[in-house]
Amino acid sequence: MEDQIKLILVENDYTSIYIPSNDYHKELIESDNEIFKYLSKYEYLLQNKNIVDVGSCFGMYSKYFSKITEQKVYCFEPNNLNYEILKINVDNLNVILSNKAVGSKKTKTFLIHKDKTNLGQSVFFNKYFFNDDLISQIMNKLTNDQDIDTLKNKNGIDVISLDSLNLKEVGLIKIDVEGFEIDVLKGCKQLISEFKPLILIGTHKINNINTKNDVFKILKNYNYELVKEFKKCDEFIFKYKENE
Repeated sequence: MEDQIKLILVENDYTSIYIPSNDYHKELIESDNEIFKYLSKYEYLLQNKNIVDVGSCFGMYSKYFSKITEQKVYCFEPNNLNYEILKINVDNLNVILSNKAVGSKKTKTFLIHKDKTNLGQSVFFNKYFFNDDLISQIMNKLTNDQDIDTLKNKNGIDVISLDSLNLKEVGLIKIDVEGFEIDVLKGCKQLISEFKPLILIGTHKINNINTKNDVFKILKNYNYELVKEFKKCDEFIFKYKENE
């Protein structure tokens, strides 16, 4: 892959990874730094907990998480190119990788790339944003230049729920899935109820629809409260609200 895509090393105060040289993520290093700095206050609570990284992309968070836990980091990244780079970045670490997407149930979906310079911004077709007619129109117009993963996966990408995996002792779930976060939350209700992990989640706006209000509503119903907002990147940290 190195012969096809030029990779560069980027780093912040907490970790470093390889990313494509033209990728937008090199501009997000400072935002990641701010989030890692805040999360460091919880490191002592996470040391003996499993961590789940949904939407791992190239592995910036995965690699940081592997440093703060002695247990496992479960990484999910359905974008094939991102997944290959992720494997390079977390090689020989305490990480378990999956090339599947995470949602509310076992099913299939399709993935499109909106911007070739931001491979993390790959969007799943789901009815929260797209109706059947719009999905059909997009699929008919896809070209090799617009999208790689959809054309290589004509039968769709496998989707699983976190609840179906029976994970144990989860201390943190990070979710950054470009608009699919509602489905992810619906599919880990049991896990959240049992282990009450910290939740780091990004919200997104697609087709003039923003997931923020619904994310907040779901987490409120799960008895979670917002403890930190990172406005530059629309990322939020929620914590289980203990009964007073």
